[in-house]
Amino acid sequence: MTHSRKRILWVDNAKAFGIIAVFFGHIIEQIFLSYSPKAHLQFKFIYSFHIPLFFILSGFFARLHDLSFRSFLKNKFLSRIVPVIFFSVLSLPMYMLSVRDFDIKHLMAQAALLLIGIPQFNFVIWFLVCLFTVEIINFFLFPLLHSTRTRIISGILVFYCIGWLLSWKTQLNFHVIQISKIWCFQQAVMAYSFYLFGYYIYRSEAIFEKMNSYVNVMVVSISALILFFSFNLNNGPFYQDTHQVVIVAKAIYGNPFFFPLTAIAGSLFVISFSKLVPESRTLIFLGRNTLTLMGLNGMLLFVNKNLVLSVITYISDSSVSIFVLSAILTAVSVVVCVPIVLLLNKYLPQLTGAPGLKGTAGLSISSNN
Repeated sequence: MTHSRKRILWVDNAKAFGIIAVFFGHIIEQIFLSYSPKAHLQFKFIYSFHIPLFFILSGFFARLHDLSFRSFLKNKFLSRIVPVIFFSVLSLPMYMLSVRDFDIKHLMAQAALLLIGIPQFNFVIWFLVCLFTVEIINFFLFPLLHSTRTRIISGILVFYCIGWLLSWKTQLNFHVIQISKIWCFQQAVMAYSFYLFGYYIYRSEAIFEKMNSYVNVMVVSISALILFFSFNLNNGPFYQDTHQVVIVAKAIYGNPFFFPLTAIAGSLFVISFSKLVPESRTLIFLGRNTLTLMGLNGMLLFVNKNLVLSVITYISDSSVSIFVLSAILTAVSVVVCVPIVLLLNKYLPQLTGAPGLKGTAGLSISSNN
């Protein structure tokens, strides 16, 4: 019981830090795009690992299912796709206000994209669509891969290589091998390699649990150094993006060596650091409500630009000032979301990832429920 409670606490901590990174990343991205090139390094840094972290954490919960595929599909549809639909509808008014020359045909065309897993009204929740696809892939392949560490590692390498090759968009890469973006399948191939890596960490949990605080500090220090000195070495190829930034949502990864290096280093840094953090009700709350917070963050994207432009002129154009401002705006954004999370958990848990439950504390992205 102590072992289980300890494991859950640090996983919640890690998810909390991950969702804070998502909020921060979207703020710093908007500052970079709208105002200051000096925000580029922070933008590149946070995007180098924060989404792989969530897939790794989700992989901790991979397991064999005794459900039929039909029951499994229904379960995942209710806990993943229903929230996608809900947050898309919730974001619709803000989307309509943000579109110039809006007309009903445009609205219907964008709404129809939901049928193929593209949440156009709230793009942040693409992650849930991708995780849904990853979990379907895992349903069929996990029985073949989970039995030995050799098979898990082989699966990680195979899916990583295929995922990177599918993102390799050059004129030499014939269009016939460009796969569809339906249900984020292209991103899911790469994501599954990180998902399996998360399960590999889970399989090694006994080793991790034996680590004392000193060893965890060493892991935090080494992973932080690797991340800090390597993230800016990923200079491409970025075929779809001129900013030299990893964008997992668009299957833009850059260098096939430095991308996984920084993604894993950043994730291990967060995981190991989370083991050192004492129990915190705030972190537990954030960690257990990452799904809802992610959906709400997608809605905040519509106001981020105006928010940034309204305050950015009051600070100096320096990296330190930009970081402080981004941290403050991140904290404000999270605080604003908290009462909404509480209301949704109390009255609409079925629409935010907890089907059939009422009055729940919220469903995390990594849950098996």
